[in-house]
Amino acid sequence: MSNYPKALGHEGAGFVEEVGPGVRVTSVGDPMLLSYDYWCALMTGSGAVMNAARAKSDDIVLVTGLGVVRMAAIMAAKVLGCKEIIAVDRVASCLEIAQELGATKVLDTSKDGSDLATRISDLVNNQRIACTI
Repeated sequence: MSNYPKALGHEGAGFVEEVGPGVRVTSVGDPMLLSYDYWCALMTGSGAVMNAARAKSDDIVLVTGLGVVRMAAIMAAKVLGCKEIIAVDRVASCLEIAQELGATKVLDTSKDGSDLATRISDLVNNQRIACTI
């Protein structure tokens, strides 16, 4: 369920006309809002990896800033069987989720003040990164 008030965009709205047996969260006549936030994030993140970057199984993929769109990018890279999926963020809980979703390596930017480019290069042993999301 969504939190209200909610800014409308491409979401659909209407009223419940019928409920199935066992449904207890809504009743006939209740106003409803369909939110596509999750699905939009999934399509944007996976589309970036699969369609825009055209990542392949032997690729190294770097994903920075781990919001929902980029978490979807990690899932897509995993589905494609990418050789390495590196997640970069400063929030430990986001890095943990990224690993659960398929990141093979994580880089916590809150812990070390050294040059980020050098840290990433070291993490991939100076190999080429095919795409950065």
